[in-house]
Amino acid sequence: MLLERIGRAAMLEQVAEECAELTHACLKYARYLRNENPTNKNIMDIQANLEEEAADVKICLKELEAGGLINKDNVSEWKEKKIDRMSERFKQKFS
Repeated sequence: MLLERIGRAAMLEQVAEECAELTHACLKYARYLRNENPTNKNIMDIQANLEEEAADVKICLKELEAGGLINKDNVSEWKEKKIDRMSERFKQKFS
């Protein structure tokens, strides 16, 4: 487990870094979709980068769960609350 190798603080920093990279990939995709400030990458590269960064974040979240820094059940409860709030706000069921 990575968390055991690098420690809790470094793992949290790694999660933050991976989230920032996912944020960047999302922003680049949004710019592509709006055709604003175009990038020199094609849609397949942009999509692949988004998926790669999403995978990194998922891996980090699993590390946080395995290391006891977050509780999977609590995260699930928060997820359901957030989905319910979105459903109410948009008058539409989300999953």
